[in-house]
Amino acid sequence: MGHSRANWPLRILVTTLVVLLLAGVAGYVTINRAWPSFNLVSLSDAYVVKPSDVLPPDAVCKDSKASLANLNGPFKFDDAVSSELASHDAKKPADAFIELKKRICDEVGTGVAHAERFNAKEVTLDGKKFSDTMPWIGEFIAKAKDGGLVKAFWTKDLLTGQIVTTDEYRKYASMINALLDKFPAPVIKAGDKSVANWHVLGHQRIKVQDIVKNTDKVTVPMAVRNADYQENRTALWFTATDKAGNCHLIVGTDVWDKRPLIGKCKTPPPNPPTSPPTSPPSRPPTPPPPGKVPVCSPDGKHIIYVPKKDAHKYNKPDKNGLCPKPNDDPNQHGNAGNGGGRNQDPGPGPTTTPTAVPTAPRTNPPAPQPTTEPTHSAPPKEQPTAPIKTGDPGGF
Repeated sequence: MGHSRANWPLRILVTTLVVLLLAGVAGYVTINRAWPSFNLVSLSDAYVVKPSDVLPPDAVCKDSKASLANLNGPFKFDDAVSSELASHDAKKPADAFIELKKRICDEVGTGVAHAERFNAKEVTLDGKKFSDTMPWIGEFIAKAKDGGLVKAFWTKDLLTGQIVTTDEYRKYASMINALLDKFPAPVIKAGDKSVANWHVLGHQRIKVQDIVKNTDKVTVPMAVRNADYQENRTALWFTATDKAGNCHLIVGTDVWDKRPLIGKCKTPPPNPPTSPPTSPPSRPPTPPPPGKVPVCSPDGKHIIYVPKKDAHKYNKPDKNGLCPKPNDDPNQHGNAGNGGGRNQDPGPGPTTTPTAVPTAPRTNPPAPQPTTEPTHSAPPKEQPTAPIKTGDPGGF
């Protein structure tokens, strides 16, 4: 018993570590399922929607009842994809977006048309097509073309007799909605000339009674790319921008006929500056032209040939025949207007004529003579005084 008590601290520590590890794994899985990881450095990755992603609730198609608005109108235009959006007011883009996602869920033709637009060669981010990054877009279109819109994605409810969308269609339509959710909030406005648009022909040949009675036999035309561009179509526009606000892609939906559009960015994103390739200075050919010698051009980038008498005005090539890199220090150059330049540059001041050098030979002045102080002679020596003779009248 005492031995078991001694192991309690170790058991508690091991149990705590196991619980923390399991909690961390569970949290990682939950976060990654609820929030798809997007690489914010790559713009195209930020717009990727995978079938395994947990989609936003407002993007999911829940109701299976199908709408025939994209088959029997009412149409504002003969080649419309569907009826107009009720919320086509420019002040209500959020309401129009909610309505559009509902129409994509209910109208098979509208959903497939938007997939066609996202499959276009012009719809790219970071040089990648949307359909290359998200293969389900191509699968969605392929199934619609193979079985037809009705046969592939519509079925008749055995109890009510109503036409409903299949589970597979609602899965694809939900991902189209989620992809639109990746864009910033849309706006409603008249856009510039579209790059491309999709329309549907032959609506007058379809009758809703035929669809209900012979669901498996009715062929519903799909939206096809229009050969004509459109100008100033009022649409619900979605713009993909980077963190700096540069436009990379614009897609839209015509508010009057749900026609998918591709817009055009007014100012393309700037390309990173690239330095022009530098090539080594040219070497002088051999031999040089008669009477001339190789020198460096004033900009120091090329070899030029000048008469030999003018060679002193230029820099000389090095021993390898190459021009040295020009010195950017203005103190190493002449008196050019910007403070730099080469010695032969005229400079900013007025031109002056230098004083002519005298031609007479120069005569050296005489050498300076040393200066001498006047000579002073020493005073004469004093002679000893003779003794005074007695009887001298001058004596005492």
